[in-house]
Amino acid sequence: MEAIKIKKYTVEEYHALEIATGQKYEYRNGEVYAMSGGTLNHSLISNNITGHLRGALLEKNKNCYVLNSDMRIAVDFAESYVYADGSVYCNEPSFSEKDKNALTNPTLIIEVLSPNTRGYDRGEKFWKYKHLSSFKEYVIIEQKEPVVEVCTRQADGSWNILTTIGLDASVFLHTLGISIPMSAIYHGIKGLQQPTFRLYKEE
Repeated sequence: MEAIKIKKYTVEEYHALEIATGQKYEYRNGEVYAMSGGTLNHSLISNNITGHLRGALLEKNKNCYVLNSDMRIAVDFAESYVYADGSVYCNEPSFSEKDKNALTNPTLIIEVLSPNTRGYDRGEKFWKYKHLSSFKEYVIIEQKEPVVEVCTRQADGSWNILTTIGLDASVFLHTLGISIPMSAIYHGIKGLQQPTFRLYKEE
């Protein structure tokens, strides 16, 4: 996502802008940011994990559904509309009163990190997602290394973070009861770097 601040917009003006331009924007309390195109690896990783999730949910006959990055998510608490790289909702979808095309009840959200968005995805965006009562699990995927973090909401409201490293491992999603091989998530990705220990790495 290329963060290009346009001007102060009302929600109605924001919706009209997306319709008029055919472009995706994020709305953050009056500020509108244009979404830029992703890299090949970003697209591959997003498609790999959502495709695997879709097949696994069908196999388990779960009443949960996978959405791609076209689905807008509303965080009414923060007066925001955002786009995730993937999401899952269970049972029936619910939508914002101000936007009937913006989901308000994702159970699981996926973000593939990129240099321009990693701080936002880990920080402010995650904070917004936490205010969605349905939101139980956050999957954060590195592009350049086979490293995936899964943040799972606990019964007391705290979050447990489990980091999976290496192509021989598998990522377990507690909320859905599904295990995904890291090799499936990174299928087709060229030039993966050897994971290195770090407390937190900022690019």
